[in-house]
Amino acid sequence: KLILLDSLLQEILMDFSALDLFDDLPDCQPKVDHAEVERQAYSAKVCPLSSETPTVNSHMEDNSLKMAADLAYYLGNFQQALVLYKQLYTRSTSNSQLVRRDVLECLARSCLAVGDCKSALEFSEEVTQGWSGNADQRLVAGQLRLDIARQVGDWGEETGVIICEMLELHTVLGRYWVWLADWYKERGEELKEFWSMMRAREVGRLEGAKSSIKEDQLKERIKKSQVEEELQKKIVELVCSEARHSKTEEEAATEEFEDLGSSVRMRKVEEVLSEQKEDKSGGRDACNIIRQFEQKWFPLLCY
Repeated sequence: KLILLDSLLQEILMDFSALDLFDDLPDCQPKVDHAEVERQAYSAKVCPLSSETPTVNSHMEDNSLKMAADLAYYLGNFQQALVLYKQLYTRSTSNSQLVRRDVLECLARSCLAVGDCKSALEFSEEVTQGWSGNADQRLVAGQLRLDIARQVGDWGEETGVIICEMLELHTVLGRYWVWLADWYKERGEELKEFWSMMRAREVGRLEGAKSSIKEDQLKERIKKSQVEEELQKKIVELVCSEARHSKTEEEAATEEFEDLGSSVRMRKVEEVLSEQKEDKSGGRDACNIIRQFEQKWFPLLCY
């Protein structure tokens, strides 16, 4: 029987010479993932950013013209951007109020960039007057007006009012507290300047890595303050205590958070702005607005 089995095996090998009788043995050769090799070798094509403003013609659509103007501004070609924004704004096809407001802001910022502060202020006033009823747009208009005021060195009461209004809406944004400190510095009110800097420091700590302030400069500025040491300690203690209390409330609110959409945020913004709304009969009292703000945020001051 063994002889017959051996002869049968030899016949099979003769008929199938390429047959591997040991194909179940493990392959010790490393397998190559060709797909991974191709992925590693792939490099995306990056189109170079031209330093020249694209050619513009009168037949360009509004969206194309807006993008060309935005690109010119991004590249630092502010004069060319201003020409394009003006061309877009005067077109009769630009009927969208949102687009016109956006272009108005772009015009103001382009004028500011080329040093035409008077025109920048005029465009910003048009933004403010045309869209004063919209909460989001009033925030945009306030920030634009504040940027213009800071560039031209306008430290009047109206600038102080704008800073106070922005802080009522963004109390946890450090740069607004720094700007308020700058405003008080220009007016020679050192105590309020110090208090604003302390609030900026604490807010900056809450902002963490994304802080909107330059901590080293602020620290040096606080160190040079001439406010009495005893009064400084009281202010620091009060500000730190409020910051801890605010953080505790924020954590508690996070635990009870319920996503109700942006309408809740906008309702809060509108409530604050409605309190700041200008009286059409006699205008707003800048001194009173600032005084109310100071009574709320600087409780140690006597009025």
